[in-house]
Amino acid sequence: KRMVSNMRTKSKRSYEKIISYAPFWRTLRRKNLSQYDLVVRMSISSSMLHRLRSDEPVSLKSIAMLCDCLNVVPSEIFTFQIEEEGD
Repeated sequence: KRMVSNMRTKSKRSYEKIISYAPFWRTLRRKNLSQYDLVVRMSISSSMLHRLRSDEPVSLKSIAMLCDCLNVVPSEIFTFQIEEEGD
């Protein structure tokens, strides 16, 4: 006999745009840092800044590096924006 899982089956949903890097930009303003400062003084690539500007995926390693460089926690870099089904 098959055991039936009582986990609810979720419909296919897109996880493309559930991460927002708006907290990252607020953190930069709060610390009075420019994108130039990040690229020149902290060796953060311009391509990573582009991905952050576009809310495109970045690796967990990149998040850790940003946290270390800026002396912040992950919630000061990104936030999740998960909409409930039916919204």
